[in-house]
Amino acid sequence: MSPAFCRRCGSRLVSGVPEGEDRNRDHCAGCGFIEYRNPRVRAGCIVVIEGGAPVFRSTLLMPGERLQAGALRAVGAPLAEDGLLLYCAITDRSRSEVSLVFRATSGLSSAPRLAGDDPQPAWEQALLERFLADLAAGAVRVYSAEAEGGLLHMSPVAPG
Repeated sequence: MSPAFCRRCGSRLVSGVPEGEDRNRDHCAGCGFIEYRNPRVRAGCIVVIEGGAPVFRSTLLMPGERLQAGALRAVGAPLAEDGLLLYCAITDRSRSEVSLVFRATSGLSSAPRLAGDDPQPAWEQALLERFLADLAAGAVRVYSAEAEGGLLHMSPVAPG
């Protein structure tokens, strides 16, 4: 929910393109303060279950939490932070989220639990399909992606 009043001067916020900006934002016509809406940050991890398929779990970061710690909390598994490698950075405008997805370099003997009641993103299946394709090709890359509903538009940013 967006605030209705300026936190600097108390005037009502208006919606429009403020001077010096390139998009609609809530701002104060009185003092010029811009109310930015920052995306939430999600950390996730893809883990391969021994003898099975990879599993993805993610969660929203808590204030001050490290990305890797959040990813490990999401899978609830006894893995070490130094066993995580960045797999994909995802911008999901529909959820106002930025997700950083790691892959675990070691497998698990059983499926990880889901952390809390945090609903998983619609693009989860598309992410796992790309990961499986990378594994089959023998080249797991690092990606930058844009999410649209259940679709991911992924572009490699580093060679596999």
